[in-house]
Amino acid sequence: MSPDFQVIWEVMKWPFAACLLFPPLMVYLGLHVVKREVIFVDLALAQVATLGT
Repeated sequence: MSPDFQVIWEVMKWPFAACLLFPPLMVYLGLHVVKREVIFVDLALAQVATLGT
């Protein structure tokens, strides 16, 4: 391997791992939210938060 590749790999290995691990997790969580029909809970929480200020 070239030294350039080793430097690039050292810098980019964690972002690369995140790109592989986060999408399946987000798909699972998104399907879980849709299954529970709690799609707009983030909007409701934002509205409730504005009432407290």
